[in-house]
Amino acid sequence: MMQVRNSKNKGIGWGFLIGTVSPWIIMPLFIVLYAKFENYGVDRLWHDFFHYNKTMSRILSLCMIGNLLWFYIFLNKERYGIAKGVILGTLLYFPLFIYLIYF
Repeated sequence: MMQVRNSKNKGIGWGFLIGTVSPWIIMPLFIVLYAKFENYGVDRLWHDFFHYNKTMSRILSLCMIGNLLWFYIFLNKERYGIAKGVILGTLLYFPLFIYLIYF
């Protein structure tokens, strides 16, 4: 017997992939723009990102704003499964932020 999938949950995997990969795609663009506007060296900010937990947590949390954009787009297109996946992908970063902030 064939199971019928719920159309509201269709695409959670794609949304999860978008939610987890999107911040890492936005991050280099954000670092370059931030360095340009603050007259800070890109190489120095790149180094700080990978060597200081505080800098990494701040930059990654700002890159998560891109996930809000994805969530809003898929919500308005009534692609609820993908929107749920984006939220799950964003929640995946929660333990990383806890680690970066407190350890």
